[in-house]
Amino acid sequence: MPLPSEAELETQIKNTSGARRRFVRPSPPRGLTWRSDKGLIVWEAPADANAQPGTMYYNLYLDTDSDQGLTLQIPFDQTSVTPPRAAQRVFLSAFNATSQLESPRVLLQQNVGINEANIISGGVGPASVNSPAILVDGLTLTSNSPSAGDVAWSVCTVYWNGTAYTILAGNTSSPFVIWNTGSGSFTGTSSYTPSTNIYLIATNVSGTGDTAWNKVANSHITSSHVLSGSLTGSSLNLGTLAVGPNGSATFDGFTWTANSPSAGDIAYSAGTVSYKGVTYTVSAGSVDNSHQIAVWRLSNPTVLQQMVFPISLGVDDFVIACNRGGQYELAFNLVGIDGARVIIASSTIFMSNQAGELVGYWSMGTAGGVNSQIQLLSSGSNSIGIAANTFGGQITFNHSAQTVAPLVVPSTLLVGSSGRSSALQYLKICNQGGTDYYVPLFT
Repeated sequence: MPLPSEAELETQIKNTSGARRRFVRPSPPRGLTWRSDKGLIVWEAPADANAQPGTMYYNLYLDTDSDQGLTLQIPFDQTSVTPPRAAQRVFLSAFNATSQLESPRVLLQQNVGINEANIISGGVGPASVNSPAILVDGLTLTSNSPSAGDVAWSVCTVYWNGTAYTILAGNTSSPFVIWNTGSGSFTGTSSYTPSTNIYLIATNVSGTGDTAWNKVANSHITSSHVLSGSLTGSSLNLGTLAVGPNGSATFDGFTWTANSPSAGDIAYSAGTVSYKGVTYTVSAGSVDNSHQIAVWRLSNPTVLQQMVFPISLGVDDFVIACNRGGQYELAFNLVGIDGARVIIASSTIFMSNQAGELVGYWSMGTAGGVNSQIQLLSSGSNSIGIAANTFGGQITFNHSAQTVAPLVVPSTLLVGSSGRSSALQYLKICNQGGTDYYVPLFT
């Protein structure tokens, strides 16, 4: 039945006996809120609950506050209820069954559910959010700790899928810090493949830490993140390059100085070497005049070593530069699976076997081929060479100046361009003074 108006209520009260006149319209329930974590509507009793004689209930209305919306009558000692069905609007009132008087019907919200208007600022914590994305709370990174090149992290909490995981403090020298879902610790690794249960937490760039779980971090891109074929040549800025069976290396940022710190030496600034997804910072140094090459080795990646042939190098070691009498030449390396290699500098090509012995080289010399040489070495002892300024050939033994006279063709057999007979075949021997000289072929 519809509620009587205030005027009708006053008339009824005036016309009732003294006992009846004790009844007044109850106050509405207070603090009506939605408890999303338990699917409950909760409230507090009216302010005048104890002053109401008779039997009291709460009336729950769904979708409409008219009498047709009455869905439940709730005992008065109960202050929560789960609606029996979803509704667009929810109303609650206090009802005195004895006097049949009802409080105003209080609107809870437009939807039985949670929305921004129902949440106070900071009222929902990460543990209340069931999400496959992670949230890291309390994480502090410390660079170059406990040692140079390391990154340390503090105790922190990872929230994932509505569960909180306490993470122990730790540190790593590896470039990536990852979290495997469900683990109580982070892991340092040189590479990783993202998946639904592996998350990147931070990066370590030569001892400098950067958070990665909530943003794009420094140096966090690995080959698994790059679409095959998406990087063109114009997208790449490569330094000196080395290629071996285990991967390629690039050398960047080095500045070279000829005849420094002394005549015959070459000096270099600090730079970086990138190899197999890891970037190493290399300190400055020099190659003195008694050494031929500057070598980077994976076993000691923060310095360059000066060496001479024969060199004992592994497949993860590379020659960066050559010292040619105080002049520097950057080098390109091709390394075989057995450690044999070809080293290509701007004016010289070196070939060494798996034992690091020099087995051949070619030097282009100066303009016009002056002083250019090709040396083919056998077992590190004997060689056969050809010198460009010699008519015929020159043979060198034991890497020394011991030579035999060049091959001499008797001048009586030499024929100039104009002296050749059409009846014979000739082999061109040389060009002297702009004239080609030939010898006849006898069969």
